[in-house]
Amino acid sequence: MPALNKGSVLITGDAAHATSPHLGCGAGFAVEDSAFLAELLSDKRLKSPQDLTKAFAIFDRIRRERGQWLVENSRFVGKMYDLEMGNDMKKIQDEMEARYRVVNGYNLQDSCEKAKEELARELQV
Repeated sequence: MPALNKGSVLITGDAAHATSPHLGCGAGFAVEDSAFLAELLSDKRLKSPQDLTKAFAIFDRIRRERGQWLVENSRFVGKMYDLEMGNDMKKIQDEMEARYRVVNGYNLQDSCEKAKEELARELQV
């Protein structure tokens, strides 16, 4: 999908990154989306519909890459589970651990701070 937003319309959660269940974290990513969006929309500098459009564009810039990562890596893990990538259990374990480091190592607070900094620049405040 080229963008998660179009003007004042934004998609999040499964609508933005529907995925297979192989990583078991689709719902968690949807919760991240919601928390991120709530933090962004709580910013008192948002005053107009145009400001909302800018906030949604920031959401897209920061969150879309992570959602796409989930879709691609869940597909990869499904292939590993089906042994399409071979049956080297040590390699499979290493691949899974690397992916869960990305899932669990995400700092939502840092992403929210980055979004608010971008919002300040966009709104020239």
